[in-house]
Amino acid sequence: SASRLTASCTISGAAWSDAHAQSSAPVPPDLRSKLESANKGDAKSQNELAEIYARGRGVKKDPAQAARWFRMAAEQDFAKAQYSLGRIYYAGNGVSRSYQEAVYWFNKAANLGNADAQNALGECYEEGSGVEQDYTAAAKWYKLAANQGHTSAQANFGSLVENGLGMPKDHKTAFLFYQLSAIKGNPKGQYGLGNMYRTGQGVKAD
Repeated sequence: SASRLTASCTISGAAWSDAHAQSSAPVPPDLRSKLESANKGDAKSQNELAEIYARGRGVKKDPAQAARWFRMAAEQDFAKAQYSLGRIYYAGNGVSRSYQEAVYWFNKAANLGNADAQNALGECYEEGSGVEQDYTAAAKWYKLAANQGHTSAQANFGSLVENGLGMPKDHKTAFLFYQLSAIKGNPKGQYGLGNMYRTGQGVKAD
């Protein structure tokens, strides 16, 4: 249902924000030199500085500064920064919320092979956030991320193929992708796998 799909993408965004907020990584001792490198245009330093502001690591948490530095790195085709900037726009954290802008940056990072962005782009296509709902496109991006070992994408792809969304229904393939995800502890994968064992779809009922 639409509400379920909306919840899934929102939860993923929340998980990303929580991971940043809860990080206890120490502030790099060379923060000043990192700032100098970032100001000189080094994309890696810009991305690291953005993460420091996003997490509040030794500095006051500043979403607007985080967005500024992520954008600088993203505009240099630094895929991790593009993904992070997409999440910032999706959540409206330090910028005005824009699902279209989120999709723009997810798409850039996804095309550079970033698995997190591929999964996020798949979620947006699945639920129709910032783009027209397109299960075939969602399946494409989930599969690319899943093949890189992204556990959420494996579970998401399993769900689409189980329900025949964007591709023919295939319970054996759904079982396989749920299993890959579940083994690594993904709750959605575990639920999907358990449900398939219970109903005997794609596997002998247990």
